[in-house]
Amino acid sequence: MEAMFTAAALLHPVALLFLALVLFAGVSIGGQSKSLTIQSPRWALAKGLFAVFVVSLVIAATSAYVSPEESRRLGVEPENYTTVLRREFIVLAVLAAYFSLIGCCAVGIPIVIVLASKGWATVPAVVLSSVVVSLLFRLVVGLLSLSQPMPTLREAGFLTGLHALLALAFATGMGLSWRVRKGANEA
Repeated sequence: MEAMFTAAALLHPVALLFLALVLFAGVSIGGQSKSLTIQSPRWALAKGLFAVFVVSLVIAATSAYVSPEESRRLGVEPENYTTVLRREFIVLAVLAAYFSLIGCCAVGIPIVIVLASKGWATVPAVVLSSVVVSLLFRLVVGLLSLSQPMPTLREAGFLTGLHALLALAFATGMGLSWRVRKGANEA
């Protein structure tokens, strides 16, 4: 229920304006970086963010799906099945897209810029950085509980995997190379 309220709040015009401003700022400020040597860096960043948006929709769609048999077991009437699936998808899509895009602008773009300044802006480096950031975030926020280590580690692995998938979408959407080019990190 709380997720529904949060998704509804994020669809408010003020929240959508905030998202648009964050995306515009991320692309504009990130595109001005001298370390991004790719052609048309603003366009590349916009394509990377679009790839994150598409992948977050795919993640939401796969997460929202429940088979008709399972939905009946959960008490959903057959005539309400598509409505419930649609509602669940919309809620998950709004949450996944909003937070993925904000996180990509706030953390992903700066990481790519730092990696580019060192000559290491490659797809594997971005994905590896996302895994490190994801695990550090879980440690700092305290989401890795020691009282129930197995379910917590399983959940952390799942969420870190999703984070890595979004980073992969961002890096490939930007058109980053898969390996360091010779002479890229020579100053």
